[in-house]
This record gives sequence, structure tokens and C-alpha cells, in this order.
Amino acid sequence: MAHRTHGPEIARLRLERGFTLQRLADEAAISRSHLGKIELGERGASAPALKRLAIVLGVPVSQIAEMPLDRGRRARANAA
Repeated sequence: MAHRTHGPEIARLRLERGFTLQRLADEAAISRSHLGKIELGERGASAPALKRLAIVLGVPVSQIAEMPLDRGRRARANAA
């Protein structure tokens, strides 16, 4: 089953910052296996996991996961 994935952006940021898969997984308190599956789009990530990943990567959560509120704001901004 395909999941909506934020994996490519997480992988890009991880590599850009010089993190190994294991280091990012350890610092974000998720398993290396789960992180690998997130990056490959085989699994989704929970909101708490996305928040921890964003903190470790030093980016806002919205950079790796468009939240429903953000979509609503963009839709209203585009309609104006």
C-alpha cells in the first residue's frame, strides 16, 4: 500500500546535513528501519515522529509535512 510520503524531503534534508540514517533515527527516537521505510514511502510517519524529525533536522514541520491548516491557509490566500 502506498503512503503519502514526506520521505524524499526528509532524505534530502538528512543528507544535506550529513546525518546517517542511524543518527537521525537515534536523535528523533524512531527505529532506523522505520525511518528507512518512511524515506522510501513504504510507511507513513505519525505527527509526533514528523515533529521530532523536524526538530532534529532544524526545520519547521511544515517543510516536511504540509499540515491541513497550512493547506487551508494557502487555499484562502490563493482565492483572494
